[in-house]
Amino acid sequence: MLLTNIPKTAIILKVKDDCFPKKIFKEKNLSLKRFLPTLIFFLFFLLSFSIYFFNSRRNQQKSFSEFSIPTPFAIEITKNDSKSILITNSGEWMIVKPITEKADEEKVRKLINELNTLKAENVFTNFKGLKEYGLNPPIVKLKVYSENKMKELWFGERSIDEKYRYFITVEETNKIFLCYSYKIETPFEDLSDFREKGIFFIPSGEIEKIILKTKKELYILKPKNINGEKQWVVVNKNEKFVNGFNEKLVDIYSLSVANFLEGEKSFMKNYEISIYSKDLTNTLWFSGKIEDKKWLAKAQGKNGLFIVESDNLDNIFKVEEK
Repeated sequence: MLLTNIPKTAIILKVKDDCFPKKIFKEKNLSLKRFLPTLIFFLFFLLSFSIYFFNSRRNQQKSFSEFSIPTPFAIEITKNDSKSILITNSGEWMIVKPITEKADEEKVRKLINELNTLKAENVFTNFKGLKEYGLNPPIVKLKVYSENKMKELWFGERSIDEKYRYFITVEETNKIFLCYSYKIETPFEDLSDFREKGIFFIPSGEIEKIILKTKKELYILKPKNINGEKQWVVVNKNEKFVNGFNEKLVDIYSLSVANFLEGEKSFMKNYEISIYSKDLTNTLWFSGKIEDKKWLAKAQGKNGLFIVESDNLDNIFKVEEK
């Protein structure tokens, strides 16, 4: 059949049938175009909210990072109306108040590290007062000094779940910060925790002499080099050599404070260990043994009395001559 013989109506129907998918596509395309502005607005809103949340979170964590003082020269801790001051002198930390003695370097470094890495996990600006957060008065006041600035922190209570702790900066009392409580523990420790536990310190030069004294005996020992090996001689007892004193010297340097005692207690210097060198003299006295392995002691450069725990202390005072 020739094309010219096909009825016109049939041709029209055929054209309409071919165009039906195109019409649907056009309708869908028009619907998409109508929905596109809404979709763009939604994506823009979502992106804006994400940026705001990220910046807000970052600002919360950065809001206190300016407190960081990498090289402080003094730290003041006030707790329960008691003030402790630590200062660095020639690279060594000292406690200067309420007592004067060498500080535990490791403990001070831990405190400085906690402060330099302290971050606010959350910030409150809408609150009625500081008292409900334990900040008026604060549990701990902390001041850190460097050459050109001073920063002050007040620490309060922990949160109900004890996961966080509240704190403020004196510069911004209109903000209460929340930090993880486990990340700031050292300021809440006792002063005794900041005191140096070591007693004898290895001198830079050679040891000149060692004195061991008991209630009945006095030994003055000096080193002598015999065939390239250091030997010890009791110079006040006919220059007699001592067996195994190098091992005992290791035990002496291992002695440390188990715990410091408070209050006045009677003390008699019944036993003594003294180590002399050109640049350093260390002396440790014992009143006696108070319990098994526990001795009541006092040392040069340390305030008050303390307990020394040792398995080998009895043996140190037993000098066996060759």
